[in-house]
Amino acid sequence: MIIVDTREPASLEGQLKVAQDERVLSMLLPVGDILISRLNTIPSNVAEFLSWANKNKITLPSMDTIIANPQEAALAVVSKDAIGIERKTPTDFLNSISDGRLFDQAMRLQQAVKYPIVLITGFFYERGDKIEADGRETQWNWWSVQMAIFRLQMAGCAVLQCRERQLPDVVSHLWQWLFKGQTYGRNPPPMPLIPLSPQASFLCGIPGIGVEKARAVMQYAGTPAHALHLLTSPDTPTRPNRPEGIGIQTVAKIRDFMGLESDQVLCPCDIDRDEEDV
Repeated sequence: MIIVDTREPASLEGQLKVAQDERVLSMLLPVGDILISRLNTIPSNVAEFLSWANKNKITLPSMDTIIANPQEAALAVVSKDAIGIERKTPTDFLNSISDGRLFDQAMRLQQAVKYPIVLITGFFYERGDKIEADGRETQWNWWSVQMAIFRLQMAGCAVLQCRERQLPDVVSHLWQWLFKGQTYGRNPPPMPLIPLSPQASFLCGIPGIGVEKARAVMQYAGTPAHALHLLTSPDTPTRPNRPEGIGIQTVAKIRDFMGLESDQVLCPCDIDRDEEDV
């Protein structure tokens, strides 16, 4: 059974029905956009739920949960042994990093399903030290995005990429994998997903600043203003306790990116104004 979230375009459900013989349903999913399950039905009332659970040898949740919403309770049970897919375009993937949604969504998906997947329907292309997404050049650093993908994978959330038109084929192959026996390598304990703060996400758009470095800089500097001062100050490479990786080349690259002349620095300061200055 394949379940498509009701908030997805209606055309997606139709594409999956054409590409996949297995039953395709449209339901409101609590997490993710597509759910792939070995089971082929979802009960809609309490009586159906009890019969369905007995037939499939499913451990029952509390009766209060079943009575309150049998369909939602069944969906939660199904998800525990299912593939869950969070679908994103390249642009949406980048925006999700910026506003903190990506790692929150991945964390909730990981908690809800057995096999969580972030599926990017498009590709990132390198343009110097920046990336191009959905045909447009962005200010995102190539390695910032790659490290975000790496963090997802190290936390136990698989990341796949395909073209938009290939989405039905990807779902079909995942369905076959689920039914024909999963093969995968060593499964290390997942790392905790710690979402970036909006301030740290802002720094990820600066050349040479990846996820971990942005977090370290914010921890050291305290505010985005002081972080920019740290990253562009010529004396930063000589500071003994500076964050690791902020050396001469990194500072030079960032200063060039910010358009700073050799005698210019970014320096947060308090300006006191008296009535004569107003």
